[in-house]
Amino acid sequence: MNKKHKALVLIFIIHHSAFIILSVGCGARRTPDLERIFAAARERTGKRPVIVIPGVLGSQIVNRRTGEVVWPSAFRSTVDGLSLPATPDLAANRDELVAGKILETARLARIAPEFYVYHGLLEALRRYGGYREGDWENPPLEGDRDTFYVFAYDWRRDNVESARELVGRVEALKRKLGRADLRFNVVAHSMGGLVARYAAMYGDRNLPPEGAAPRPDWGGASFVNKIFMLGVPNEGSAEAFATLMDGYSVTEGLRRRVRLLNKLSREDALSVPSIFQLLPHGGRARFYDENLQPLSVDLYDPEGRFLTLTRPRPLRAADGRRIPRKEVVRAMYEPGDGRVSRESVLGSNLGGARAAGGFYGTPLHIAYASFACDFHSELHNNLTLQDNALTLLVNEMMN
Repeated sequence: MNKKHKALVLIFIIHHSAFIILSVGCGARRTPDLERIFAAARERTGKRPVIVIPGVLGSQIVNRRTGEVVWPSAFRSTVDGLSLPATPDLAANRDELVAGKILETARLARIAPEFYVYHGLLEALRRYGGYREGDWENPPLEGDRDTFYVFAYDWRRDNVESARELVGRVEALKRKLGRADLRFNVVAHSMGGLVARYAAMYGDRNLPPEGAAPRPDWGGASFVNKIFMLGVPNEGSAEAFATLMDGYSVTEGLRRRVRLLNKLSREDALSVPSIFQLLPHGGRARFYDENLQPLSVDLYDPEGRFLTLTRPRPLRAADGRRIPRKEVVRAMYEPGDGRVSRESVLGSNLGGARAAGGFYGTPLHIAYASFACDFHSELHNNLTLQDNALTLLVNEMMN
């Protein structure tokens, strides 16, 4: 390797992650029988209502004029791409695309097989939890209980904007239900958890001017009871950096990166504010040189020129020593779900005082954490995590 170009190697994540928090460790693959476990519980009535928030790529993106579904689709639209206009005014960077429905299932092309996205999670709420889906605009009779509402959103946009939209939707729903005091349990996957966290901590407030630190006032506590976080990157994810470098990959962890044809390319990602908001926080982005020695690099203000590796490979050190791929993997990866590390899920290194009485050494007010073995894209369909989540949800009755 040319000594003039240091190898910039970012820490990635593998193994398995996340849940209230629900997250990961591996063992024998055994799954619970949810049909039997919740046979009696699903018949109970009076359960607190639920809001489901998908992660990045988890909502349809549709042309508001033509109705064309731009995402999910394996092929690029002849009219619309996923790129947003790029100016310093994030709120003004709009196109003709809006959020459609949550992706329960998806088929990327007519001849391609259909695959589950959030179907498993929603079906678990319906079939095992005894919930029915509600309409935000026309909530059902007694829609303040035994009902879940899906918050689909344009995942390309600023997460603060999405959080403020969520607050507005919830307050309007409470008025329709005639329940100003109503509080919801929120089940959020991946980036959806960041949207939920912001809404709970800041309500519908915008970020303060640049240079001023945001101060939470828990404005969303008036509608949030608990947030169930599945694989939420509370400290960011190195995968976001790889997406900005190489475009989105449908594979996770150590598997070879596979682009989804020309969808969410590097050029698309560079125009999407939410991808930047998923970058690792400060010191969570760790870098190594060609000798696998720690390298001081500010991810947000890099100096110098680097050869950047986002996947492990054998290296040749400056002294000629060959560094095997296994050693590189050990340096680049840490326990997680293939996209989000365990520490990021727990928020172990977030700034601020540790939560009083917490068991997990984090500023997040975590009441309970459960871990299971799966990839990031399958956490919400993991039966062990569904078992843990449903146990808490269905046993909480409204007053």
